[in-house]
Amino acid sequence: MTKRKTPVLSICIPTHNRADFLETNLKQLAKISDPKDVEIVVADDFSDDSTGEVVSKFKKRHSNFTVRYRKFPQRVYFDKMVLGVIRLARGRFCWLLGDDDLPAVGSISIILKTISTHPRVSLIHLNYSRFDNVLKKVTAKRMVGDIRKD
Repeated sequence: MTKRKTPVLSICIPTHNRADFLETNLKQLAKISDPKDVEIVVADDFSDDSTGEVVSKFKKRHSNFTVRYRKFPQRVYFDKMVLGVIRLARGRFCWLLGDDDLPAVGSISIILKTISTHPRVSLIHLNYSRFDNVLKKVTAKRMVGDIRKD
């Protein structure tokens, strides 16, 4: 087995019973991520839907990605899920990403470039757009103004 280098970025996704959203998110990550620089980490808060199968299917289809998955043996709820998903991460940096958050094309490369340019950075704030509950209609293009002016 080939030993993989430490990823620069761990994309950390806590989830509970939202397999459909997670599947959409993982498909997007596969399109816009470079598997040599990122790992995907999913912490499952004792889901009783098909979350585990979604992750298994993704791992089989995208074997070039490092994917870590843990299903908690009982509900631990959001705060402990966030801590749990970060504990699973092996990257130098963590991006906490909601299971229904779709990263925009180019966002991961911007994060990696920022890390490379500023290796001592401790926080990167990204803007985002808001969609309706089925991820179809944009309800707000930008949630924050130009943060360089703030």
